[in-house]
Amino acid sequence: MGQYQKEPRRGFQYKRTTPLVVSQGNLAICWAAALESWLNTEIRENGEQTGTWEGEVAKKNFFEGSTWKREQLDVKQILVRWKDLINSDGSLKTENMPMIALEIGMVGSVFLPSLLKEESLQEKIRNGSLYIIYFSVVMNHAIVGYGYDTSDGLFVMDPHLGLITRKVEFFKEPTRLQKMMFIGWKV
Repeated sequence: MGQYQKEPRRGFQYKRTTPLVVSQGNLAICWAAALESWLNTEIRENGEQTGTWEGEVAKKNFFEGSTWKREQLDVKQILVRWKDLINSDGSLKTENMPMIALEIGMVGSVFLPSLLKEESLQEKIRNGSLYIIYFSVVMNHAIVGYGYDTSDGLFVMDPHLGLITRKVEFFKEPTRLQKMMFIGWKV
């Protein structure tokens, strides 16, 4: 599990289990590589889990009583399981991520990057690793957030670049500012 620590010449830091680095292979399937890594990290911390959606949000959105299962899946299994929700090149139809999230016990928010706050990332990362989709250069890209440092920003597993950090300002750059992003975390 994660823990707080104060490092010399740095800010406060909180890190969870370092995610498995899963290479995306091709640009279109970063979402599946990041999802494999997110699932692996959550299962290493909490084991495979199943549950039933309950509460006001579930009732309001008509999925109350639906079941979810968080199990280890690799990229190939992910692409097969959700083949009806992806494009012919393997890329995810962005509007379909909430359907996948419901099946694996992930809640999330879709919002403009201008609304992203450091405090919110710090709070959410304490509950579990984050599954993040944002607009990259010409298409969406998915990463796994697993820690936060007030000096360096978000620690991420990027299926294209490996283990890196991203400051909140990165998500607010002009090319991304008007493109919706998704942040998901475990139930």
